[in-house]
Amino acid sequence: MGKTTWDALVLTLGNLPSEKFIMFKGKLNNFDVPGINRVTRSELEGKSVIDVADLLIRRYTKAKGIQVTLAVLAEIGEREAREELREALKG
Repeated sequence: MGKTTWDALVLTLGNLPSEKFIMFKGKLNNFDVPGINRVTRSELEGKSVIDVADLLIRRYTKAKGIQVTLAVLAEIGEREAREELREALKG
């Protein structure tokens, strides 16, 4: 059985080096999704991997949260993390 969306997000984001997680949050803060309010800096400041995974699902829904995560990971050059996330969801 595959991991839940939340499990996959936590696993993937948790495996990022701390500098890359900070970059992920910075890019997420500037990521536009039509029709959805941008994540603010205050929503991300000091937040853990678990907090960010929760925020991604709450803000964007499970499916769109994965799409946003994959796009942001691409923007910060984390191809391996993108593949890890895809594999985690396949189960």
